[in-house]
Amino acid sequence: GLIKPNSGKITMRGRVNALIALGAGFNPILTGRENVYVNGSVLGFTKKEIDEKYEEIVEFAELREFMDTPVRNYSSGMTVRLGFAIAAQMEPDVLLLDEVLAVGDAGFRAKCFNTIMDIMQRAAVIFVSHSMPQIARVANKVLVMEHGKCTLQTQDVGLAMEKYYASFRQCEAAHQISGNGKASSRWVRMEDQAGNESTKVAFGSPFKILAALAIDPGIQRYRVQFDVLSREQQLVLQFSSEMDGEEFDRTGEVVAKVAIDGIRLAPGQYFLNLFVADARTLEVMLAHRECLAFEATGSIVGYAPVSQPGVWSLELAQ
Repeated sequence: GLIKPNSGKITMRGRVNALIALGAGFNPILTGRENVYVNGSVLGFTKKEIDEKYEEIVEFAELREFMDTPVRNYSSGMTVRLGFAIAAQMEPDVLLLDEVLAVGDAGFRAKCFNTIMDIMQRAAVIFVSHSMPQIARVANKVLVMEHGKCTLQTQDVGLAMEKYYASFRQCEAAHQISGNGKASSRWVRMEDQAGNESTKVAFGSPFKILAALAIDPGIQRYRVQFDVLSREQQLVLQFSSEMDGEEFDRTGEVVAKVAIDGIRLAPGQYFLNLFVADARTLEVMLAHRECLAFEATGSIVGYAPVSQPGVWSLELAQ
């Protein structure tokens, strides 16, 4: 750590590897190949052991043609690849990962997650993240920290996610508005199955989204779309009148409404974006981002933000 402890003791058995920042500790003057050996030596491996792991590290990092290039010439993405490859292939008994998957391309993150899941079968992994989808995917025990103190320690991942999101409840929708001005919104709201206004959506329950719009009388036809974004600003769901074969021609003061039979949305905080576009020119008339904040409730936590129902059966193999 960076802070010297003033009391207590730590007993280490086995290899402990920490990734606070992927590539931290690399010597920028040395080549990628040389840094592999330096890092391996720091972790307690002999040259022979590193020789045996070297090809696996290079293959994982996908940097074979750059291994004899000084690390100072690497991009941040290349540094991340090499840093994780070294950590993953050195077979730690305890692996600390602190926000290391906040960077890198989607393909690399997928490879890293698969590797983390494999390491978890044979080692203890401490995974630090502000991304609840990542936590839901890898964690079987969660500790929630707030202002330097532990506020919850549990094996109930859903409860931990709810505790984390609760600390952001004071955050309101940002209401960022743009467009050509030929459409505007007075309000956006959600209604439950009984028609009551609500900012909570129960897991799998039907609900409606409504928007009071003012449409310029010169517009012939237009489309309406609602996007659902996670707190991490990832697009989770999209409700589009165009995709449902609907275009509208009524102008002036109108209320656009879409009824949803029921979405099995993972518990957490979400935002709505509203878009209105000219169906003829495709020009955006109104983009109202974060027009509404709402909460999905329930106790079921999956790896994906949305789970679709299906009809299951089991048959004897022929």
